[in-house]
Amino acid sequence: MNVLSILGSILLIYVGISSFKNIEINNIDKYEHNNLAIFKASFFTGISNPKDIIFFITLLSQFINQSIPYLVSATALTVGWIITDFSIMMGYAVIANIIAKKLNQSAINKGRKASGFLIIIIGTTLFTKNIIYLIGL
Repeated sequence: MNVLSILGSILLIYVGISSFKNIEINNIDKYEHNNLAIFKASFFTGISNPKDIIFFITLLSQFINQSIPYLVSATALTVGWIITDFSIMMGYAVIANIIAKKLNQSAINKGRKASGFLIIIIGTTLFTKNIIYLIGL
């Protein structure tokens, strides 16, 4: 698990460093992406997220109702979770879209750099913690 955590921390550091690259937005191609393509990419990223899978398996399983058939209870729980998670993520997307329309390119790049810096700090901290644990200090 520590090795996976180290690999994850390296990925965080990489993502943080990638955020320092300025992006250029112009009004002509600002919204040229196909909404369905963006939705598909986001959906598959979210559904393959091991954090969500581990959360769903470990935490939500304790809420399965033993007095009704397992399949009915698990299905109700899964559908409820999908609706809740989808609603929250769509709320984030709507808010981010509203904010992004109000920001200029400079502000977006500064925000990317600030969040990239925080991601690098988190990745470096996680990496250091796991290396210290593995070498036994």
